[in-house]
Amino acid sequence: MPGPLRILYVDDDRDVRRIATLSLRLDNDLSVIDVESAREALALIDAEPDAFDLFVFDVMMPETAGTELMRIIASRTDAAAAVPVVLMTARAQATDIEAYMAAGARGVIVKPFDPLRLAADLRTIMAGV
Repeated sequence: MPGPLRILYVDDDRDVRRIATLSLRLDNDLSVIDVESAREALALIDAEPDAFDLFVFDVMMPETAGTELMRIIASRTDAAAAVPVVLMTARAQATDIEAYMAAGARGVIVKPFDPLRLAADLRTIMAGV
């Protein structure tokens, strides 16, 4: 039996990050590491490129936007480049979502999200339903 789905969650908003992480950790089949910046995320990925099964990135972050972080990782030649990315954002007009998907996102979670549905929403995206 495979282990839990290993998620790296990046969001600069401490409160949102805490709510999302607590919500995801309620699901025993999910393992979550959360950080507040792209810099921290890249340090973890550099240390272990195959450590994660899913990346969840906030779109609007001050230093490096989630979409830019997604492009940086996609350009890599290691295992991290193959990890699917889900973006979380309040910028969720149809044209925004189309642009995120065209840039390579597996899916989009709209903020504010429902903490009770977050794990199920991620599973649905990962299943391609």
